Amino acid sequence: MDMIKVIIVSISILLTMNSAHAAEFSIVAWPDKNTDFAKAVQIVASQAPAKYALTVSGWEKLEPEKGDTDALTKELGGVRYSIANGLNQGQYYGVTVIDTVKRVLPSDIMDISWDDPELIKRYADIIGRLKTELATPPNYLVIANESDVYFENHPDEIEAFLKFAVSAQKTVKDIFPTTQVGFTVTFEGLSKGGVRAAFAKQLIGISDAAFMTYYPIIDMIPTKPEDTPAQLDMILKIAGEKPVVLQEIGYPSIIKGSSEAQQAKFFETIIPAIQKRPQIKFASIFALHDFDEKGCKGLIGYYGMGGLFSLTQQGKDFQGFLCSLGLLREDGTPKPSWDAAMKAFAQLK
Repeated sequence: MDMIKVIIVSISILLTMNSAHAAEFSIVAWPDKNTDFAKAVQIVASQAPAKYALTVSGWEKLEPEKGDTDALTKELGGVRYSIANGLNQGQYYGVTVIDTVKRVLPSDIMDISWDDPELIKRYADIIGRLKTELATPPNYLVIANESDVYFENHPDEIEAFLKFAVSAQKTVKDIFPTTQVGFTVTFEGLSKGGVRAAFAKQLIGISDAAFMTYYPIIDMIPTKPEDTPAQLDMILKIAGEKPVVLQEIGYPSIIKGSSEAQQAKFFETIIPAIQKRPQIKFASIFALHDFDEKGCKGLIGYYGMGGLFSLTQQGKDFQGFLCSLGLLREDGTPKPSWDAAMKAFAQLK
């Protein structure tokens, strides 16, 4: 082989390696208050580098009562629409038994012990039902969402849950052998240390990847965007040799200590930082738009921060965090973070 051919082959191999290791970036297609889901899907399909259909649903939504899985078919309607309209590069699902602050099981087994064999049997049934609804296996599937938050307040359930977790992970792998399966934990939980961090690390240990939501907000205080690369390195250290999957990345624009400019700086920093760390395989920005007033109030109530509590400083801080994560405002107008993310995406090409 002559020198020119060697150079050409070397460049080809290098490009192939870079492509294989490049992180995939997507955006959660949350609509604004004036349009609908279809418009949000169109925006994400045209602008996000990776075209992922992403939905994380509590099991209770998919099977409100035993054997009633019509809701699963309905819930997947949005996924099918997304795939048919451009978000067809990959699929990320959650059929979760925990959603951050509470159990999300069907009503007839809501209070069942985590290590009850009936729970595993029923979970295998719903995952089997999911398989019949999907044309192709999902790339990723999570069994619990932000699990460490719930178990910080229910430490007495951890031992039984870990037994369920091991069995459930095996169950899903038996049904979807090629899918990366695991349990989502929070960056904040890992940062705080103690029992919560130890539990999060246990879940990473039994997962196919380190699944995580990454909001660099500790006790409602945002960290500086320039701290982001070091925080990512901390995550990689915890993950060990496992790939890292950032189910959600986000930074609020109106919480005390932040601003729209600081949110933009975060995305300007994190996108190239992720790209430089090939162990991070996927990162999804949450979200396309800010929540409108109705959606915001609904979520605040879900997390137990509504009512009179919403008038306290802690309640106001949480509302500011949760409801200003969008790249676009609730009316569809862009924040500086939109331009920052689009510019960073363009530089990946």
